[in-house]
Amino acid sequence: MTDPTQFVAINNADSRELRSGARVGVWRVLRVIGRGGMGEVYLAERADASFDKQVALKLIQGVMTPAAHARFLAEKQALARLEHQHIARLIDAGETEHGWPYLVMEYVDGQPIDLYLAELGVEDVLRVFLQVCDAVAYAHRQLVLHRDLKPGNILVDGEGNARLLDFGIAKLLQAEDTAEESHTVERAYTPEYASPEQVFGRPIGVASDVYSLGVVLFRLLTGLPPYRIAAGDTHALVRALSDDAVVAPSRAMLINASRSGVTQVASRSRKRGRQIAADLDTIVSTALKKPSEQRYATVDAFAQDIRHYLAHEPIQARPDSLGYRTRKFLRRNAVAVAAACAVSIALVAGLGVAIWQARIAQHERARAEQRFEDVRALAHAVLYKLNEELVKVPGTTAARQELVSEVLDYLRKLSAEDDASLPMRMELASAWLRVGDVQGGYSSNIGDLQGALVSYAQALRQIESVVKAKPDDIEVRKVHATILMNLGAAQYQSNALTDAERSERAGLAEWTAVARLDPHFEWEVAQSADALGNVMFWTGNADAALDLYTRAEASLKHMGPNKNPRAFELLLGTFEEDAGNAESVRNHPQRAQALLQQAIARAQALLRTHPDDAQAELLLLNSWMFLGDAESDLPDKQPMVDAYAKFHDIAERMSARDPANVIARHQLALADQKLGEAQAATNHFDQALVNYLRARDAQLAIAAHDPADQNTRNDLAASWRDIGKAELKLGDTAAAVNAFRAALALRRSFLEQEPHAPPSSTVASVSV
Repeated sequence: MTDPTQFVAINNADSRELRSGARVGVWRVLRVIGRGGMGEVYLAERADASFDKQVALKLIQGVMTPAAHARFLAEKQALARLEHQHIARLIDAGETEHGWPYLVMEYVDGQPIDLYLAELGVEDVLRVFLQVCDAVAYAHRQLVLHRDLKPGNILVDGEGNARLLDFGIAKLLQAEDTAEESHTVERAYTPEYASPEQVFGRPIGVASDVYSLGVVLFRLLTGLPPYRIAAGDTHALVRALSDDAVVAPSRAMLINASRSGVTQVASRSRKRGRQIAADLDTIVSTALKKPSEQRYATVDAFAQDIRHYLAHEPIQARPDSLGYRTRKFLRRNAVAVAAACAVSIALVAGLGVAIWQARIAQHERARAEQRFEDVRALAHAVLYKLNEELVKVPGTTAARQELVSEVLDYLRKLSAEDDASLPMRMELASAWLRVGDVQGGYSSNIGDLQGALVSYAQALRQIESVVKAKPDDIEVRKVHATILMNLGAAQYQSNALTDAERSERAGLAEWTAVARLDPHFEWEVAQSADALGNVMFWTGNADAALDLYTRAEASLKHMGPNKNPRAFELLLGTFEEDAGNAESVRNHPQRAQALLQQAIARAQALLRTHPDDAQAELLLLNSWMFLGDAESDLPDKQPMVDAYAKFHDIAERMSARDPANVIARHQLALADQKLGEAQAATNHFDQALVNYLRARDAQLAIAAHDPADQNTRNDLAASWRDIGKAELKLGDTAAAVNAFRAALALRRSFLEQEPHAPPSSTVASVSV
């Protein structure tokens, strides 16, 4: 990579257009498909033919400071996580050999939205615009702003599906606020669509994207900008943004019709102008308010008023009045009112009752919507933003536990209401799902597995009522499938294997159904098949498990890495790790070694690029452990010792970063136990005893924290047994007898609790 101190000088070099066939990273340029202020956009394809898919490669040739370069590397990960049907995905990012940053985006074959909608009616315009709103609102919930919304960044394909481009790219290319600011791409936005706070350099937020969406909608409705200023006239733009007046879209269309000398254009303008009712003018002008606090608070609120308009319902942006609501009622119920005119007395009575009920319903709807927004704010501000920030800080497990405790109190109160609307139940299901993930999910959690089981059950209860009401809604089915899969994972971790198999099979069936509706979700089908394979493995059916791992790998490779190259490598490594473990149990050590070494190589490659990648570190940890297991039956025991030593080193680092992390403590105790077994196998019983004692002490502490944790108590019994064996080999018979007695007492306690239960098997690994 180019030295960052030379970055500005390199970017000041003359821009040169890439020729067809030129290489940029792993991509081969095909042809230029666009040019802009920050560089060229090329149609490209993978140069190594690992998968067949064309992409849009954006080469940034503007000037960037070292600070902007550092932010570019950091921010691209957040954008790569955006997964929405109306957002073009960020696939890859990097630098050319000349130091120019480049972005690889999903290629969308479509027209700019303003050209696509130019000849369509107002309602068609609004329906396509709502797709854009849904995408922007989704990104806001992921804490990502677009910052440069304009028609050129919104394409519509031949089937009428809008796709947003360059999501968050302005932030990606933004420099720090330094003295060099005027020479950087810090103001990476289009002035005609920028909010006042962007133009005046004030802090921006959700309201800034709301404003830009308002400008886009104004242009889609009228074909004109809301302000009559010449391109590049900064002073005129500042004056326009300082003035409170905004021309209403309907009036803009009529003015345009009167000024146009082209009969066809004038006729179309008059027709469009007449279609734009007063409520739509109000909606657009609310989005375009100069003070950000006077605009719609969220894109969802903006979109909701558009939906009210399309349904002839009262909008929130318009001052309430009895006459206004009555007119809306009559418009929505024109046929019923016409029939009721035959009985005038019934009309008066019915209308009075309807208005009274409408007011009650409005009050209840406002209350429900407020609670809905409360859940959404809680889930996304606390469960996502705050928790994800705390995960990055070592030693914050206790703070995250307190956070979860506060969230649980609030969710229990909201979940107790039986009359919650379907959108409310959907949000509650998502919130309970997220709480379960933080409590005991596969990734970094606080070690509360029992709490996670309760939260996932609550999530399932909420989503099942929504699935019943909306069986064809793909978003609902996705949440349902995720809950089933995560619930099965928690049951698997707690050794409730029968329940885990039932949940994982249901999750796999649901993801398969979702993938039939949208093939993009074959990725999730692969993950679900792997999760079910883990359950089958621990129920003793290694052959069925291997079949599922093989199916998962084939499905993933069929999809290719276009969705997310990092996640692709991570998942492929996970499947190799699981398949290697299954081959080891099936007594095929050579196959197991080959698969596990491939998984180790993938994890190491990921960590070289992203040293703080917790999931890659977890993959490496488990792969070394399973490799040691696979090598345990070989005549030469040294490879097993080396593998377990690597496993131990990683577990020790993970535990040292956050001593309160129960999952990390579990892993370190298991690593001590495994390393002790390897040392005993090579007749180093003194070293083995040290590790067995460490494992026992850690397991005693974990069991004291959660007496119901059967896995840890089972591991503790094994540690006492191994301590006894080591003491016996070292000649201390009395110590050996005491250790064996402790192991026997624990085993007897298991039989007293569940006399007919088979011997438990500890679920040793935590899948990625």
